[in-house]
Amino acid sequence: MARDDAPLGRNSLPSSSSLTQMARPFGAWRRAAVAPLDRSASRGHGNATSLVAGSDAILLGTARGALARYDLRNEAETTSQDVWTGTSRVRKVFCDPTGVHAVVTSDQEGRNPSTHHVCHTKAKRARALPRLKGQVITAVAWNRKSLGRGASTSFVMGTAKGAVYECVVDDPGGTGTGNGVTRREKVTVKQVGMLSGHPCSIQGIHLETFDDGKQVCAIVVTSTRLYVFQGGPTLDQVFAGEEHFVEMPGELLVNGVPHSELHVQLTKNKTADRLVWLTGDGLYCGRFGVGRSKGELRGGSMEAFVTDQKLIPYPFLGDQPREDERPSQTPISAAVTEFHYLLLYQDRILALNRVSEELIFDEYFNQGLVALVRDEVTGAVYSFNESTIFEIILYDEGQDMWEIYLWRKEWYLAIQHCRTQSQKDAVYNKQAEEAFAKGDLEASAALWARCSHVAGPRFEEVTLRLIRTGHRGALSTYLLRKLDNLPRLERPQRTMLATWLLELYLDAAYQEELKIPPGELSTPTSRAAVEELKDFMMDQKDDLDDGTTLNLLAGYGRIEELVYYATARAMYDVACMHMIQEGNAKRAIAVLRHPDVSPDLWYKFGPDLFLLSPKETVDAWLVMGKHLDPKHLLPALLVSEKQSKKPGARTTEQESEAQRYLEVVIFRHKCKDVAVHNLMLQLLTREDTETDLLRYLSNAVQPDGEPYYDIQYALRLCLERARLRSCCHLYATQGMFQEAVSLALKVDLELAKSVADMPADDEGMRRKLWLMVAKHVIQLESEGTTRDQVGNVVSFLKETDGLLKLEDILPFFPDTVLIDDLKGAVGDALEEYSLKIEDLKREMDSATKEAEVIRKDLRELPCRFVEVTPETRCSSCNKTMLCPGPTAVRAPSTDRLTCHPFFVFPCTHTFHEGCLLQEVLEKLSGEARARLERLQEELAQDSKELAQLQRQYMQLPAGLSSMGATIPDGEEELEEVSRKIERNQIQVNELVSSACPYCSVLMVGTLTRPLVGPEDRKELVEWAI
Repeated sequence: MARDDAPLGRNSLPSSSSLTQMARPFGAWRRAAVAPLDRSASRGHGNATSLVAGSDAILLGTARGALARYDLRNEAETTSQDVWTGTSRVRKVFCDPTGVHAVVTSDQEGRNPSTHHVCHTKAKRARALPRLKGQVITAVAWNRKSLGRGASTSFVMGTAKGAVYECVVDDPGGTGTGNGVTRREKVTVKQVGMLSGHPCSIQGIHLETFDDGKQVCAIVVTSTRLYVFQGGPTLDQVFAGEEHFVEMPGELLVNGVPHSELHVQLTKNKTADRLVWLTGDGLYCGRFGVGRSKGELRGGSMEAFVTDQKLIPYPFLGDQPREDERPSQTPISAAVTEFHYLLLYQDRILALNRVSEELIFDEYFNQGLVALVRDEVTGAVYSFNESTIFEIILYDEGQDMWEIYLWRKEWYLAIQHCRTQSQKDAVYNKQAEEAFAKGDLEASAALWARCSHVAGPRFEEVTLRLIRTGHRGALSTYLLRKLDNLPRLERPQRTMLATWLLELYLDAAYQEELKIPPGELSTPTSRAAVEELKDFMMDQKDDLDDGTTLNLLAGYGRIEELVYYATARAMYDVACMHMIQEGNAKRAIAVLRHPDVSPDLWYKFGPDLFLLSPKETVDAWLVMGKHLDPKHLLPALLVSEKQSKKPGARTTEQESEAQRYLEVVIFRHKCKDVAVHNLMLQLLTREDTETDLLRYLSNAVQPDGEPYYDIQYALRLCLERARLRSCCHLYATQGMFQEAVSLALKVDLELAKSVADMPADDEGMRRKLWLMVAKHVIQLESEGTTRDQVGNVVSFLKETDGLLKLEDILPFFPDTVLIDDLKGAVGDALEEYSLKIEDLKREMDSATKEAEVIRKDLRELPCRFVEVTPETRCSSCNKTMLCPGPTAVRAPSTDRLTCHPFFVFPCTHTFHEGCLLQEVLEKLSGEARARLERLQEELAQDSKELAQLQRQYMQLPAGLSSMGATIPDGEEELEEVSRKIERNQIQVNELVSSACPYCSVLMVGTLTRPLVGPEDRKELVEWAI
């Protein structure tokens, strides 16, 4: 056993003199009351002897052995349970935090002075605890990990003789045997420890497990000692280890019997935080120091187990002089709430503030209260006397805690317990004043900024105090924090603060730049100041006024930061303008490349950028691609064109870059704008050669052959700048071949020859153009000898590919040319003519033979026939030819023996007249189909008319011969209608018999016809889904 120092008295622990010396700076808490819950608690079972509470359940033991349970969650419904038979007096009741399990100790007459039982709310009867003969249970500590998590519950018991027992109880309805039979409830008790030294009654015990259950700490108190045991994982190992204790010199006597109590406050995680020990000298308080973090073990002295130890003396009551060594009255019980210690005396209840240790509640209550009991789960405090249960109601006990912590300068806790903004303002202001007095200006500025404008110090007062200190950092901190705390709706105030801060940041950057040594561009501190300025502008860009900000930045000469801010605020025109003024085209282009930049800004700054940096500007234009309209960029190129008229102003780079851009937009992006093409022409005509110009003129044409450029403008430009080959191309494009050849003859003979071959479809024009070229060639050759002249002309005639003959160009020769010089050429021409005459004779003989063959076929044609048998079937309806097919519209016939008309084709396909007509109508289209349908309609009408005339003629009376003058008129009308029908029938026969509908072009034409025609459209609509 390790004893930590001598027995502790009043001066052995740190104590507070607040009860006698501290002046109360705030109003006392008076909102508490003692209210009865049940004035007849025992209900005929004798006087109440013990009370415990857990999870809104109250267990009350009586002098006649009854145990009553109050369920406060169910309108204070009570149930009673007889622990045993007889008149045993309940000495003490112990309850777990859940209010489910209870241990009852009772007095019994006979040789066994005490009996002990364990109760469960689901059990029908209490169970006796074995192996406790001659022992009296005085304290119980429950194993929290076993509560409600398994089939059994374990707890530790302390006795009046200083022994410690462990008990394991099977819960009702626990784990079965596996065969459906519920096993018998079992109670196991064994001794695990014994206090050494002079054993005395254990008044309180508490178990705390940590390090995942591998370590256990047990706190045991008697009337004068507090023991701490640590070990594990079993309780045998815990109490077998080294014990540490602290001892008090005096005992607390209640009715002449030594008494003590142990109260443990838990954290939100249900682990031990603080412990309070009720002793004869006062309240021993401390923090639980074992296992504060996972795996942490502290050993050694008592301070390693219980930290922040102090002894709070009991207050003096009534008129007792303060000079006495100790109070004349001591409490008989205590309870610990969140912020207070409640002390129960014989005739009153006191409350001490746990933080200030001040007596703030003194209620006289002479009702014979026995003890104070606290529900660990709900925090409710109860008391009782022989017949009544009382509840100690604390109304809002934490309302003044912020003021107590403020007075103690525990700022964090004070803020945590503030409930209104005015309370927080008081704490922040007090803390700021403390920091300001210590010279910590940054901290004081930050704290003042947290104060509201309602209850906190005035803005002007704080800023003036900070300005007088000359500490710009503190002022910036205050303004920045104040800005962060202002709501977004306070737009004017936010703008004012942001502008003031901007000036401070600008001045700070300026001051740092003044410190840069000569020869250096910057220092780490100056760069940091600039970065802070940029960060501030980026964070507060929505609060700063754009005009004011730009003026401030320009006034300080911060162009870089001005562009940075303008870009962040999407004022790209401002940023680009300043970059161009600085001559930094690259940065200006970078600004314009922002995704949110409108194309209008490209058009606006295009001229300045192109003059400043042509290549980078054109590269940027090309990257933008079709997002930019080349027509709107023409002013930039035209401005550079105007600059080129100044001596030495336009550079080759500008010309090449402008041409490069136009080539891309014309040939790659397919720009069709006439103005763009005209500018391209203007640039190409300035080149030394016509190669690119001719390539452009040939390619810049529409699919229909029309050029994209203005051809009149192009022709005038080429003539002005002597681009004759291009002029020839333009003349030829417009069909002005004679002008093109005339101009080409001034440039190049080969060019003229190529132009002369252009009108390939107009041989007359080609002949005329080649004659112009021939005349020019003969004129050129007139300077040489006659024989050479004639030889060159003959060679030229061969180039015309027979288009010109010798006789065509003879008029162009001068009169000085002799016929002898042309003898060879004339001979060659005559020989060529002879060969052509022979070819013509052979062609005539071949044509004569072919004509004779055709005449022979024509003579034999009337004798050709096709044999049709009675079994021959129609290729359309598959009926024999003698059977009538579909009725065709024909003239009425009186000949009963006439066979039904049918048609036979050389391909052997045979059709009835009506079948052939239907087949041909289906396959004909356009004008031929309309004509056939029209003829059919005329035949139908004429047939009806002929039939009517015949009936009228046949019905005339026999004696009508004397009126024969009118009969010839009827016959003539019959003959005229018959002739008309015959003519129409012949046309119909010609149309339907011109080709077989199955193996001629009529069938091939149906391949391009849609399967669903217009006549089927109605049916198609009906089938639509």
